[in-house]
Amino acid sequence: MKSDFDFRHRYLKQYQDIYGETVYLSPLGTSKNELYVEGGSNLTAFYNLKKDCQKCSLGEIHTNFVFGIGNPDADFIFVGEAPAKNENLQGEPFVDRAGQLLDKILAAINLTLQDVYILYVL
Repeated sequence: MKSDFDFRHRYLKQYQDIYGETVYLSPLGTSKNELYVEGGSNLTAFYNLKKDCQKCSLGEIHTNFVFGIGNPDADFIFVGEAPAKNENLQGEPFVDRAGQLLDKILAAINLTLQDVYILYVL
């Protein structure tokens, strides 16, 4: 069984591989949708920082960078695992059957894209 130290070491190594030597923390007093990044402190700055990233093999294989859509100030966030082929081609999350199901779920609970934010872990 791996120790807690092994897990944290592996996590920090992956973080370093993706982000380099810089650790990104939100400064005190920022709103929930603000993420501190070099050159800005919001999702747009983060998008611009990551859209052309080539630090792992994913940068080489994606057609369109799939970020998030919806309201970044939303109280509800839906997080998928990773973009599938059609999402990669269209550059937008949840456009396949999962997206159709999510649209139906949102409609059933009287929410729209302006009420939620949708993104992927990757």
